[in-house]
Amino acid sequence: METIKSCLWEYAQDHSVEYFRLMEGERHYLLKGRVNCLLEGHPTNVNYLVRCTRNWETRHVYIQNNWGNTRKQIAIRVDDEQHWKVNNEPLLFASGLIDIDLGITPATNTLPIRRLSLGINDAQDTTAVWVRFPDLSLQPLPQRYTRLGQNEYAYDSLASGFHAKIHVDSESVVTAYGDLWQSIS
Repeated sequence: METIKSCLWEYAQDHSVEYFRLMEGERHYLLKGRVNCLLEGHPTNVNYLVRCTRNWETRHVYIQNNWGNTRKQIAIRVDDEQHWKVNNEPLLFASGLIDIDLGITPATNTLPIRRLSLGINDAQDTTAVWVRFPDLSLQPLPQRYTRLGQNEYAYDSLASGFHAKIHVDSESVVTAYGDLWQSIS
């Protein structure tokens, strides 16, 4: 497994940091990160791993969340027919969905950005399985990506109205996510 990108992100609002790596294997990509933050007043450490196909389709997600004195973890598996299971239990609302969106990191924006391959000024709606923190609850999240320039996208949550401009590097890894997350390496 070869690392093709590593970076350190900082979350401006609460001094969170994340170490992230994008790795490439023979048949898949791997997104791996560690977030250290203060979440709802509790020290938090999140480790995650997202494995996706060569077409940037989610296949496996593992999250370990240490929030204060509470430790939770979930394992998500997605088969080739886009049937999702969480800790071996079917996640029925997610059937047919492709993307995972981890609410604690900008890393998972890479998946739809790479998969959609939008031309400049093109937009596309998609729905992701959104993982909320700290409880690791799951819900559908309709969203829209619009490519504004060579390395710039607009992200819109169609459920909440949240909007952010996303800047990416040549590997489509986020370098800036609105005024929230910034790459510092």
